[in-house]
Amino acid sequence: MNAGTTSLFEPSHTQAIGAMADWLRAGLSGSLATALGVVAISLVGLSLFQGRLRLQRAALVVVGIFLLLGAPMISAGIIGNLHPALPASTDTTFVPPPAISQNRPALSPNGFDPYAGASVPMK
Repeated sequence: MNAGTTSLFEPSHTQAIGAMADWLRAGLSGSLATALGVVAISLVGLSLFQGRLRLQRAALVVVGIFLLLGAPMISAGIIGNLHPALPASTDTTFVPPPAISQNRPALSPNGFDPYAGASVPMK
């Protein structure tokens, strides 16, 4: 038997699914999709200028086409900007946080208390 042949017991549908995914990705981000996007935006612009389309719907179409055609670059940018795992630190000393001062300001000597009805007891 040749080493390049596949076994009858090994499913080949995984290769078909991968090929279909590659074809779909190429179709959605290739020249055909770009041409359809240009035609769609020009039709949206024409309808918008004639007053047959609301501005909200036109903006939705433009943003959708931008996301569809820009998805590979957007995902590459997100993945490229992810930082790798933080390097292991060799310094293992622990520095405690600074202590908070418990000094309270002195109460005012006058007898006026603007919060006299508060539920905090006064000494």
